[in-house]
Order: sequence, then C-alpha cells, then structure tokens
Amino acid sequence: MPQIWVSYEELGNFLGCDGHAAASHVDAACWPRRRCHDGLTRAKVPLDIAFDIVQFFFGVQTRRDASNALFDKQRELPRAVQGEIGHGFPAARKDRHWSNR
Repeated sequence: MPQIWVSYEELGNFLGCDGHAAASHVDAACWPRRRCHDGLTRAKVPLDIAFDIVQFFFGVQTRRDASNALFDKQRELPRAVQGEIGHGFPAARKDRHWSNR
C-alpha cells in the first residue's frame, strides 16, 4: 500500500485551516509523524482519507487516476534529484578512498 506523507501546511490546505491547527489535528488523531531531510515535519495520512488528499492535490476523479498520478510523481522524483546532484551519486571524497588508508 502506498504511504502518503503531507506537511502540516499541505494538510492545512486540505482541511481549510492553518499549519498549527493541522498539527493539532495530527496530534489529536495520533497520526505517525517524522521530520524529513528538508526540515519539514510530515504526517502519514491514514488510508481512509488518502484518496481524498490525492484527489484534492492532483484533481483526479477515480482511485485508478490517483494511483497513476502518484506513480507519475514517483517516476519524476529521481530525475529531479539527479538534476540537482549530477548523476544521482554524491561526489567521492579523495580522503575517504580506501587506498588512502
């Protein structure tokens, strides 16, 4: 099953409130949370409302369209990351090379 993680601000847009109210909602509902590498805290959306959130953000009408939209975004992500850091691999540091030990 796919996992949908949204920031408090994204959840607030969906719920029609601000990020602080969305964080309170997540806390009251005991949804799993994690701090991501970009510094934002995201909450894992339960499956019973995941389709509604995907429909809200992508404007899809059916569950099949929602699945396809998520798949397309997942395929785009590695390309975007590769563009930022070259070919997807961080530059090797010479001082960390095994032959320098």
